[in-house]
Amino acid sequence: TKYLEIINYSCGYPSGFSLQPVSFSLSEGSFSAIIGPNGCGKSTLFKGMTSIIPSTQGTIFLNGSEILKKSLSYRAQNIA
Repeated sequence: TKYLEIINYSCGYPSGFSLQPVSFSLSEGSFSAIIGPNGCGKSTLFKGMTSIIPSTQGTIFLNGSEILKKSLSYRAQNIA
């Protein structure tokens, strides 16, 4: 059962733009959408979750494991 939980997570770019801390959880079989206007941080959140940009705080759990402590290949396979 896949379960995603994001707790007080933030990430940012070297230019200074930073995603404000977010928290939410998703359970297997659920359907959710992240919506908002251009520039509100939707893509930034996903780039941070996959370590394309560095996280600045918070924790992300997938199936009870902290994914930011897992290998890049694990994250790539499981976040998708």
